[in-house]
Amino acid sequence: MDNAEQGPQYALHIAVHTLRERCKQLQQHVALLEEENINLRSKCSQHEDLNRSINEVDNLRSQVKYCILNKVAELSEQKEQLQNKVKMVTNENQDLWSKLTQLTKVNSTLGSQLTKINDTLTQHATTQFSSTPQHNLIRSKTFTKSELQTKVLQKNLEENDKISLELEDISLKLSDSFNRQRKELDYTQTFDRVCPLCSKVYQKDVDFALFERHVEEHFILDDGAFELI
Repeated sequence: MDNAEQGPQYALHIAVHTLRERCKQLQQHVALLEEENINLRSKCSQHEDLNRSINEVDNLRSQVKYCILNKVAELSEQKEQLQNKVKMVTNENQDLWSKLTQLTKVNSTLGSQLTKINDTLTQHATTQFSSTPQHNLIRSKTFTKSELQTKVLQKNLEENDKISLELEDISLKLSDSFNRQRKELDYTQTFDRVCPLCSKVYQKDVDFALFERHVEEHFILDDGAFELI
């Protein structure tokens, strides 16, 4: 009787033990799955952060590229405007230089005429003092001619003063134009420099002092260019 009762109990005990072992195995398997799930979630989160960072970098790169393109376009426009201004200043300086040359020639011509008048007056003065009393009528004519020539001389002197004022005005204009161009060239030192008077090109790596000295040499005239003889 006892053996008959112990048989089912033993079988039940074995079944419970087997179920307990299987339950432990399932719990361990579930724990492994949960740990693996956590790792996968962490990797997915890192991957999402990486994608987000890549997108942000791409956006920043696009913005920087757009800003650079806009800056390049703006600088190109400024360069074109400065080149146009330099051309205008060059043409203006060439016109002023041409006028200055013409006025120099006129001044030289007036100087020659004044020299001739001075020589004539000197000759008449010598003739007047060395002539005899028999030539009173001739001295009177000489005096009349000398008076007319003196008036002509005064008129020429007035015209010469007027020309001198015009030359001074042109010189001031040239100086102002040169200073203005110098300021513009200081801003555009990254470009090749062109002389506004003779159009000589100086490369951008040439010292600006050499370019400035070359331009100033155009304004240095001979000492006797505007003197009256």
